[in-house]
Amino acid sequence: MSCIVKRSSDMLIIRLFVIFLLSSCSYSQFNINEFYYLKANKLQEMKSPNDIIFPIQRGNYDIPIINNKTNNIVKEKLNLYPPIQPLYITDDININYLENKGLLFVNQNNIDTLWSQIVNITKFYKLPILSNNEILHQLTTDWIKLNRFYDNKIYTGRYHLSLQKHQSKLLFTIYLIDLKQGEKNIKSPFHIRHYTITMLNNIILGLSKIQNDKKVYPITSDSKINVKSIIDKENNLPMLKLYTSFDTAWERLKFAMKLIGMRINYSDKTKGTFNVTYKKTGNLFWKSININNPNLPEGDYTVQLGNLNKYVSLRFISAKGNILDKKTNDTLMKVLQNILNR
Repeated sequence: MSCIVKRSSDMLIIRLFVIFLLSSCSYSQFNINEFYYLKANKLQEMKSPNDIIFPIQRGNYDIPIINNKTNNIVKEKLNLYPPIQPLYITDDININYLENKGLLFVNQNNIDTLWSQIVNITKFYKLPILSNNEILHQLTTDWIKLNRFYDNKIYTGRYHLSLQKHQSKLLFTIYLIDLKQGEKNIKSPFHIRHYTITMLNNIILGLSKIQNDKKVYPITSDSKINVKSIIDKENNLPMLKLYTSFDTAWERLKFAMKLIGMRINYSDKTKGTFNVTYKKTGNLFWKSININNPNLPEGDYTVQLGNLNKYVSLRFISAKGNILDKKTNDTLMKVLQNILNR
């Protein structure tokens, strides 16, 4: 009898353990109609210890002013989207921003050259220019149709761009003059910040591309990229390491992938990803560069780059989500070592 009771209690424990595992593995999508967050604690004034100033990295504060009548109440239409961040992808630029102003401190002396580059960037993005003062280095845009926001509404905005000398650097300022949704003026700090930094990022990407075009496109730089095939100790997954800067790796990979038969369908430098389609190249090509055919399966791949300061990580991921194994990476290492340094 005691044996039966013990066995039934053991079975009960096992069942409870299985139920616990299944419940912990389950996934339920966040329901925007849930209002449990309305019970959250109200905002409180942030107090820093003596002799410590927040924030340490920047001189501007993003901490909202506490006001019991306005912003200290948790509302039902709470904005749950993360704020946009400026792109820190170049070493020669320091970035700052405050509300509807974005600032770039550029390590460059020739103000006319930099202004010409900025004007060319605005032309590249086909921004309507209302006025451009080449002497004062100031530019004002007409109304620009902006990319859709998280709420999927269409916004328009006007910007003022200026460039001036600041100590040993050049200070570029972008100022969001007006922001509208239809005929309605938008005063939301979240929207203003979003579209200020969005335009700031466009300028940063343009300056980064100009900088890289001088260095690596077309590929004439004497700097050699060393490529290694390793197993990442953190996650035990194979990857390639490129000992160079992220910008250099990005530009040279675009050229290299096209050369070996990879068609680039989509790229996003901010995320470090390429979406490519690979079609096998004939053996004559591989013989011409003295490399064995890697026998990479044809199909769609995601090429993922990671900026790890001292090197750039590189992984090829198949359409099924499988990362290329170490053996294939070893062959690709030889291919990229050859082509990236041609």
